[in-house]
Amino acid sequence: MNSAFRIATLFGIPIKIHWTFVLLLLWVVYVSQTGMEAWNWGLLARTGLLVATLFVCVILHELGHALTARRYGIRTRNILLLPIGGLAVLDRLPEKPMQELLVALAGPLVNFALALIFLPILLILQPYGLTELAYALMHPERSNVFLDFQASAIERFLFFMVMINLFVGAFNLLPVFPMDGGRILRALLSIGLTRLQATRIAVFIGQACVVGFIGYTFYTEGTVNWATLLIGVFVFFSAGWEYRAIRDESFLERYKVGDVYRGLFTKLYEGDSLALALECLKRGPERNFLVFDEWQNLKGALSEQGTLNGLTQPDAPRLRVADLMTHVPEVLLPTDELKKAVNLLQKEAHPILPVYENDRLVGVLDAQGVDHFLNVQKYLTSPT
Repeated sequence: MNSAFRIATLFGIPIKIHWTFVLLLLWVVYVSQTGMEAWNWGLLARTGLLVATLFVCVILHELGHALTARRYGIRTRNILLLPIGGLAVLDRLPEKPMQELLVALAGPLVNFALALIFLPILLILQPYGLTELAYALMHPERSNVFLDFQASAIERFLFFMVMINLFVGAFNLLPVFPMDGGRILRALLSIGLTRLQATRIAVFIGQACVVGFIGYTFYTEGTVNWATLLIGVFVFFSAGWEYRAIRDESFLERYKVGDVYRGLFTKLYEGDSLALALECLKRGPERNFLVFDEWQNLKGALSEQGTLNGLTQPDAPRLRVADLMTHVPEVLLPTDELKKAVNLLQKEAHPILPVYENDRLVGVLDAQGVDHFLNVQKYLTSPT
């Protein structure tokens, strides 16, 4: 079952919404109807419109990241909307400090640009001035000086558009990794430090800020703010996960494909039966196989999941390897960086990669082999 559903496509980028968004909709209903004796459909519609407007701004924010990343050849797989915000899922992160800096800045700059677009219109429509409007709208119970002050629906909408975009832009600039501000901090640190060192410092500062903010909120309010706690916990652990990913990438940079590939491997042929492929899967440690034609030309690859999926089909006894294999995977050289190979295995979803030297097939590389090699190397290089 998919956890996210596509709702639109903008600039060739799928916009997806996570199923947990339903929880936000329920919260909107709860907040708008609390204390009401009967359903207030008008208030519910206005609250829903405000939330929808907020997430339109979030989408535009993430598009800023995605389109800037596209300038540097980085593809965005999708933009995912979650109850706590949005996420542009990039194929990879920019490694050059200036590229990461510009990609991280692009989102908040979109929000500030939107605020600057709506602010002049608001000032033209509201002769009383923005300060009076803000005070009257944010503190109506204390607006004794402005008891006669009235704001139209369009003025209220424009005011909240300005405030929402200023808030989203400023909030994302906080130096909390992996938020935009934390990435900006890492990009600046990376100018004089290694990427791993810069990430370690940015993660420490970000996690310290999260803990301090949650503690301050609890101290001032005397109770747990569950929304703040949820966002804080998510950001705290996301920072740790990304640091470990960068640490693993740094470890990969030490090795080449020639250090890892497996020279002994099983070949399958297009005309082989599903039963034979299953037998090869059962009898040994190999999970993925290269597929050849009768003239020994590489034609594709068969993954473990592809073999198992074949067993569920009604015509399984008649299936051949050619019916289940995927397209021809990309070719590696022994001199290629291991990091490149891992990106192909993970991001492009290749089950197995052939390794050629002087136009001769010398071995294969798959995720299981890489994981085994790295586990051994980390054990050998760890202090005793």
